[in-house]
Amino acid sequence: MSPDQAAEYYRPLLFEVALRILDDIKDAEDIVQDTLIKWLRNKPAQIDNTKAYLIRSVTNASINFKELLRNKLEVGIPNLLHDILPDKSSISHFRLEIEQELFEAYKTFRSKLSPAERGVFMLRELFHLEYEEISVALEKHADNCRQLLSRARKALKNTEMPKSKSLDWTEIQAGFHSFIEASQSGKLEGLISYLKKEMEWQQ
Repeated sequence: MSPDQAAEYYRPLLFEVALRILDDIKDAEDIVQDTLIKWLRNKPAQIDNTKAYLIRSVTNASINFKELLRNKLEVGIPNLLHDILPDKSSISHFRLEIEQELFEAYKTFRSKLSPAERGVFMLRELFHLEYEEISVALEKHADNCRQLLSRARKALKNTEMPKSKSLDWTEIQAGFHSFIEASQSGKLEGLISYLKKEMEWQQ
């Protein structure tokens, strides 16, 4: 079996390995593709056990990729902005562009999730609160918070956009500014207060 044939033969198996670790089809496909390209460039004939080597390579690459994403999330928006902005002379221009991109992402995020799902997801995934802390903050049972987070993850993975509905521009801006302030200051009181108000409005 030639290296090219082996690459295509093992691709489905490698994809399953990557998907189990990453739980994301696109990321798994990218990891497998990158691994096979590197393998083909590095004289694969010198490898004794091709199957074992490729599985180990995809596993390591998937774990490293997942860890990289986790570290980026933990950096936080202030440090992320600091890394992206190149110099003080152009800081206003780039800050405006970045905030606009964040705002567009926030609108999509808001359109896909209910206030309760959004609140639990933000506090758990973006600010890393424990379920017991979220339960106290949002006045919901911990088990309910787990269910809301599961629903939110599924909704965000859905590539289809929800049916268009009227959104209050003032509310969107208020929610976005609460999120940005919490990210920059690390103080969640204002954000939690706003999230609770949103859930009350829905009732």
